[in-house]
Amino acid sequence: MKQHNAIGSMVMVSPVLWSSDYMGRIGTIEKRDLIADKIGVRFEDKEMDWFSAKNLFVLRPAGELIELAETKRSVLWPPIPENLRTLARLQASGSDKKLKQAFEMVQDDPELHRWATIRLNEVLNLAARGKSHQIEFQTLNTMEKENLNGTLVLVLPDLENDPATKLGQIGVVTYARSSSENYVRFPEGNEAIYPAGQVLKLKDKQQVLDDLTKNGSSMPLDDFKAMYKIMLLQDRGTSQASFSALAIAKDNPGVRDSVLESINPAQKQELTQSRGR
Repeated sequence: MKQHNAIGSMVMVSPVLWSSDYMGRIGTIEKRDLIADKIGVRFEDKEMDWFSAKNLFVLRPAGELIELAETKRSVLWPPIPENLRTLARLQASGSDKKLKQAFEMVQDDPELHRWATIRLNEVLNLAARGKSHQIEFQTLNTMEKENLNGTLVLVLPDLENDPATKLGQIGVVTYARSSSENYVRFPEGNEAIYPAGQVLKLKDKQQVLDDLTKNGSSMPLDDFKAMYKIMLLQDRGTSQASFSALAIAKDNPGVRDSVLESINPAQKQELTQSRGR
């Protein structure tokens, strides 16, 4: 990313921006109006469209990609660390052709996208403050160091007050801004804002496996079967499998505490109280 100047930078449109014909496409920034939050992106077909900076992604710096590959190796799906290193090499080459190859790798892998990219608005905000683009693991997200953008989540099925009427529905986090403001987009294309304690994500698959191994013999049979199916789906490592796993968790209240957690661990107590009502 060019220091303090987005013009000419390669970007990828959010892969969940269902309202746009350019969803998931790769292009180059040609114009910008930061005050109006309008970024003009030119695509290979020579057409240009305007986007909010929060709906555009850039690759994290090469050094950070390598650091992520090393420090997060134990929690990442096995191919991801090596793919992060490959992205770093492609980006560091200085070749537009290789940079596009890097974006194409991200384009085809939702999990790699989650770790390897950062929203353009976060980069621009840091630049405006005069900070380095070596963003390490944190973004402007004040909730946690892990990047939640692109995470599939389940809206609490027993939420008492939901103006967006999305109880029990599955969506994707498009912008995790703070513990009280998280943008979630749903399959039909509309978006709603939720506090972190009102949307749940799947626990790490190793946690689910450990719980099933330790407590499976004492579970009701239906709960054991549901949790076992969720574990198998998580093992596939695809977005569709994660969606199916969340759907099973929604339909089986007895396993929710075992397989789901708030997207903000600090709100775990609040989440438990909400379920107990």
